[in-house]
Formats: sequence, C-alpha cells, structure tokens
Amino acid sequence: MKTRSFERNFRFFCCLVLAGAGFVFGALSGESAENQPPLNQYGVRSWDPYVAKQVWEDGKLLDMVIVPPCPPPEDFRGEAVEVPASNIALGINIISDMPAFNWCYGCSATSAGMAMGHWDRNGYPNMYAGPTNGGVCPLNNETYWPNTGTLGECPLVVTHMGIDGRIIRGHVDDYWVATESLAPDPFIGNWTEHTKGDCTGDYMGTSQSTFGNKDGSTTFWNDNSGDPLYDYTGGEPGSPDGCHGMRLFVESRGYSVVTNYSQYRQGKPGTTAGKGFTFANFQAEIDAGNPVLIQLQGHTMLGYGYDTTSSLVYIHDTWDHLDHTMTWGSPYGSMAHNGVTVIQISGAAPPAPTPTPTPTPTPTPTPRGPIRVYPDRTSYSGSGDLMYIYAYTDAISTWCYPYVRVVTPYYGTFYLTARKRMYRYPVTYLRSPIVITSPISGLFLTGLRWWNVKPGTYYLESGAWNAWTGADLGPIHSRAFTLN
Repeated sequence: MKTRSFERNFRFFCCLVLAGAGFVFGALSGESAENQPPLNQYGVRSWDPYVAKQVWEDGKLLDMVIVPPCPPPEDFRGEAVEVPASNIALGINIISDMPAFNWCYGCSATSAGMAMGHWDRNGYPNMYAGPTNGGVCPLNNETYWPNTGTLGECPLVVTHMGIDGRIIRGHVDDYWVATESLAPDPFIGNWTEHTKGDCTGDYMGTSQSTFGNKDGSTTFWNDNSGDPLYDYTGGEPGSPDGCHGMRLFVESRGYSVVTNYSQYRQGKPGTTAGKGFTFANFQAEIDAGNPVLIQLQGHTMLGYGYDTTSSLVYIHDTWDHLDHTMTWGSPYGSMAHNGVTVIQISGAAPPAPTPTPTPTPTPTPTPRGPIRVYPDRTSYSGSGDLMYIYAYTDAISTWCYPYVRVVTPYYGTFYLTARKRMYRYPVTYLRSPIVITSPISGLFLTGLRWWNVKPGTYYLESGAWNAWTGADLGPIHSRAFTLN
C-alpha cells in the first residue's frame, strides 16, 4: 500500500496532466510546414508513436498502426458509472446485453470478442459455440473462466488448451510467450500450428510473431487523411489488418458482413480538415445496434452507447467488468482518441428504443460525493484475493479531511488511513486537512488483501469531512462488492 498523501499524489497527477496537455498542444500546433511531426519509435514521422509504417497506395497515404497489448495499468482506472436506460428523446441510447470482459492476452482482440459476444447473445448464436453456459457467451468471462495469473481467459477472444474443455493447443499455446515479447511464437520449429478458428485473436493476427506483432499486439491500417479504409488486405501476407481479421472471424462462424472499416476521428491531428469519423457517425452505428471499437493512442476499447448531452461514449475498457464513459474526441486517461473500427453484420436489427412518455419529465441527476473511491472489481475471493482501490475527486475549496471506509455485514465498519492501518472507529485518511484545487481522476490509493473473510456483500465508502465543522461535504459515495 502506498503511503503518500493526497497532496503528494495530487501533485504527481498534475504533472502528468500538464505533460499530456503539452503533448496535445504540440500536436495541434505542429501541423504547419515549419513544424513537421517528430520521428516516432518506429522512425516514422507521425504524432502517433504507434504508427509503425506508412505506404502510398492508389494516391493515398496509409498508416500501419500497431496497437500494443495495454494490460490494466496500475496507476489509472476509469471511473465506474451507472448506465442509464435508453431514451432517444433525451439523446441517450445504450446497446443492452453487452459483455464486459477483462483483459485477455490483448486489448484489441478482447474488445472484438465483447462485440462478438453481444451478437452471440442477440441473434447470431454460433459466434460462441463452446460447452459453457449452454453455448451462450457469458456477460462476464471470469464467471466461467478464471484468470490464469493476471491474464484473463475467454475462448471467444483466445483459445487455450485446458480452458472451456479444449484438449488441443490453441491461440495462447501457439503464440504467447509473455506480454510484449518479441520472441518467435512457441509453435515455430516445435509443433504444428493449430487450425485457426473459434476466437477473434486468431483471425486478427494478435500476438503472432510472423506478422510482426508482439505478444498482445494487433495491427490496424488507417487512411491518413481521415477517409474510411474498407476491409484492407494490402498489408498481407506480412502485416494483415485486424479489421479484416474481424470480418474473417464473422464469416468463419457462418455469417455475412455488410461492411467493415477503420477510420480516424474527425479533428485528429494530421487528418484532412472535414474528414474523419464523427460523434454523429458513432450515434448512427449504436442506433443500428452495432458496437464500435474505440481506438485510442495505444489501446482499444468497446463503445456501446452514447449521451448527446455532453458527447459521452459508454465503454468497456478491457480492464475490469464495469461500465465507464469517455468524452468523444477527448483522451481516456492519458491516451488520445484516434478513431474507430466498425463492423456491420448482415441482418443486425437496431435495438428497440425505450418508449418515452409525453411530456418527457426532466431527469433528476443523482447526487455524487466530492470524493469517490472504487474497487477494481465487483467480486473477490475471501481467501487471499487482492483489491486495488482508486480515487476520484471534485475540486474542493473547503479545508477538509478525506475518509475511506469498508462497511461489512459481520464485523462492523473499518476506516482506512494512509499509514496502512484500519480502525474500528472514525478516523481520517490523512492526518492533516487539505484543499483540492483541481479534480483528480483514477488515482491509485492502496491495496487490500482479504484473508479468511466471510462471504457476503460489503461496501467501500468515501467522503470528506469539513475541517472546521466536522460535517460531511456532500453525499457519501458507496460502492458494493462481494466476497465469495
């Protein structure tokens, strides 16, 4: 458990924000002829460090982007949100019944797997055809396929001998060494490669050294101008496109694809003015029932809903089983929003919008506390499991004492402190009062290990006491979790 105070963590957080802001400003101001993009890690002039190659084809400049593995970071978690019901009149639409998988040997294949899992549950039952859950893809992969160490398992994303009743080698056995490993795939020179099938990672080229993908990485091709790049095959055989691989997976399951493409978002530095995928385009895909891969600079997530009030995108970020949001065109954490990957399956029907009463009542916003802490998951084993806790705050101009506590069904309430201790009576997280001048997002606070704890529903709560009056500064934030 880290013992640094909110003040020191906050200063570090501000440094990261300022550094990120400097990078974005440099990108925006660097599009003139006098200030060309820098050479990135691959020796390519690009604002994106993950553009590994650029080629001219039919008068168009194409970017080959290698999306790195991006496993769950230790220093950031997106704030969990409650997903509203769809209400078209209020500008809200959510694709329901959407799986939320944790990271399974690569973010891009995991995101594609969640989309395929949704379709498996909604009219395309052969996307997942394994023995688990009656042949229906579960909403939470850990419910049926426990992690292998820190690595998630899901046979729809990556096949693995011993998982889901598989008795022969699969994707993990043939291609995986370690996260970001550049070593040759294990099967090379040792055994016959398995026949590709059953999982998105096979067809997307994820982790496959013969395609130049480090373990966990996937390659996507984009039109540098901002035009959509449809079902690209020009990189084959050496650098196949992950988007084309998604099409191959769908077709291998016996279904047809209407269209598939990757496209930079409108306004991305370096694209042609007026070109690019827009928030309105994203809305149209969601309205048609199509989840969309959200491509960040160095990460892939799945978008499945929107709220037009503040250009919000509802996402599953592959790092937990929770719901999160990002603002369209803005960074998620420190990762810039680059664009999207879209696939439309033949016969996909738009979700039925929730009937809206007339007149439409104005929704009452749910009050939120000034300091909010979240566990990294919603379920833990009570016999040695480790919970990571992340904090989010509003700006607080009043001198206050933050507090964090665990409410148990059997043992009472315990208060946590920055000194690695828990108390049965109310104590503050910090020994001295603080003022928080700017909001904090996704700050790692501490880890709690659960040993020999009774199963049940527990609550992680947080708030801030006024340093002068002792009163709560706003509502107490509470998040339920279970110990099994």
